[in-house]
Amino acid sequence: MKWLILLGVFGLTACDPVVPPAQTTASMEPAPSEWNAWAAWVEEQRPVGDGQGHGPDVGSDEWAMAIDRNLGISSDGHGPDLKSAEWRMAVESKL
Repeated sequence: MKWLILLGVFGLTACDPVVPPAQTTASMEPAPSEWNAWAAWVEEQRPVGDGQGHGPDVGSDEWAMAIDRNLGISSDGHGPDLKSAEWRMAVESKL
């Protein structure tokens, strides 16, 4: 009986419709490649400041460290180099 219930649950989830890319939200738009535009894109999705102008300048090293901490990219100093292409990919995957 348990197997039938599990099969029914998995069967229902397997039939869920896939949302095509055209119907995704604005936050799922491709990330810009230029650093300042990319940093602004990240800040829109995961603000570091308090919304009143308090916080590090978007795109600065301090901002990148805050994003790194907030998203849990590096732990104990181990992880991709801050602001590197690998780091940016890790940030994007966490968003």
